[in-house]
Amino acid sequence: MSIVFKAKLRRIGNAKGIIIPNHILEKIHAVEGDTIQLIIPITKPKRLKALREIAGRYRDTKPFKREYEDRY
Repeated sequence: MSIVFKAKLRRIGNAKGIIIPNHILEKIHAVEGDTIQLIIPITKPKRLKALREIAGRYRDTKPFKREYEDRY
């Protein structure tokens, strides 16, 4: 099951975090202290570039070509 919603990043003490609406937490039966997995899409161009560089994928490089073609 997946639920999509938008949340604003906020300062919480010395950290930053998001507030998950109570109706969503009730829907997944989450209580205080539970660990929740989140999937965060990277949407800003600078972040996408940084992710590609971390993964070793650069746009300006040519695709890998083998020195010898496979025989089979």
